[in-house]
Amino acid sequence: MAPFRWPEMKHELALAKDVAKYFPEKPQEWDEVAKIISEAFSTDDKQVEVKGRGYREKMARLLEKYTKLQLLNTSLAIFDFTFGWFPLTL
Repeated sequence: MAPFRWPEMKHELALAKDVAKYFPEKPQEWDEVAKIISEAFSTDDKQVEVKGRGYREKMARLLEKYTKLQLLNTSLAIFDFTFGWFPLTL
């Protein structure tokens, strides 16, 4: 079975919701939550198996990605003499 590649945004949202709901810390807890999400993503035609380690690493990458985007959006600003500072959104 090929590894799960997180192809859609709904998979990332489900991951974030499960992490917020169960707040896993130990590897065993990540494995248990990964089993739940594996069942949710599986269909009759295609079985999905998400491992706890992959689950944890994907969450770390998502946090890093959105933290960088947030810092980028908040650090970019344009000074306008009429209106003062206002953020530049990308």
